[in-house]
Amino acid sequence: MNKALLTSMGLSVLMLSACATGPAEPDPVLLKLDELDSRLGRVESVLNNQSLLDLQNDNENLTSQIRNLRNQIDKLSFQQESILNSQKNQYLDVDKRLQAIETRPVRQYVVPTSSSSDGVQNNPALQGATGSERDVYQSAFDMLKGGKYADAAGGFESYLQQYPDGQLADNAHYWLGESHYITRKFDKALGSFATVTQQYPESRKIADAWLKLGYTYYEMKETAKAKDALQKTLANFPDSSAALLAKQRLDRITKEEG
Repeated sequence: MNKALLTSMGLSVLMLSACATGPAEPDPVLLKLDELDSRLGRVESVLNNQSLLDLQNDNENLTSQIRNLRNQIDKLSFQQESILNSQKNQYLDVDKRLQAIETRPVRQYVVPTSSSSDGVQNNPALQGATGSERDVYQSAFDMLKGGKYADAAGGFESYLQQYPDGQLADNAHYWLGESHYITRKFDKALGSFATVTQQYPESRKIADAWLKLGYTYYEMKETAKAKDALQKTLANFPDSSAALLAKQRLDRITKEEG
């Protein structure tokens, strides 16, 4: 009987043990953390999608702005090229006309044989036109345009004697140089062009004066000085039409040296 009682008690103990080791209840804290983690993941996904959308919109806006800028650059480049081509064609025409003048037979200037006083009175070019400063200048310039180069030189010299500090003095020096250059009096031409470059750095003729200074040195066979003057024309006035002609003459010198 004792044996049976012990057996019954053992079975009861085993049954209680089995009940104690059954499945545990879920931890409410862990459940709450899992829920929060899931919600956070959904929020992050939404934010990421919105950021990508914003980036895409920004990229499209930048692409559109770049396209517009490129169109504007293309238009400006075309306009600049058209202007440069127009200037180049104009100055090429001027250069051809000057070359034609340079190769034309030169009419020698005849010094009057009478006294110096009579010579000044009888020679309008030396006497200078009467009237205002502009009239004197215009008279000399008209003689230059009319191919009366020696007379024109005398007219510009007369102007500079009367108006050494005149408003047109820089132009008078320049055109005096041109008058001497055309008649191949290169020493005198050199002095006139050099006066413009040295005394009138703000003159409208400054770029042309540097150009013709290079041309004059070239005619005098002083190639190094010619190249220096032409290179200064390019460096100091790169956007001028004189720079185009300077480059052409430098290319010509390079070919001749080669």
